[in-house]
Amino acid sequence: MTETKITKVIDIDKAFVKTYYTEHQEAREWIVAEIKKQKESKGRKYFAPFRTEFARQFLPELFSNKKKEKPSFLDELLAIE
Repeated sequence: MTETKITKVIDIDKAFVKTYYTEHQEAREWIVAEIKKQKESKGRKYFAPFRTEFARQFLPELFSNKKKEKPSFLDELLAIE
C-alpha cells in the first residue's frame, strides 16, 4: 500500500480509498455498497459521511478514546517554578 500516513479521519481522501479498494479485495463490496448508501441519502455531499464510516470499518484505531488529560490551571502554575 502507498505509504500515506493517516492519523485523522479527515486525512482519508478519495485517492486513499481508491488505493485501499485496489489492494483489499475483501473490502470492495462494502466500499461500493456504502458509497451507494451515502449518495442516496446525502447526494453530492456523500464523501464526508462515507469517510467516517470507512474509518470506522477499516481504521478503527482512529476512534480510540485516548484523550490527553489537560493539566489543571494549578498544575500549569506550579510547573512555572
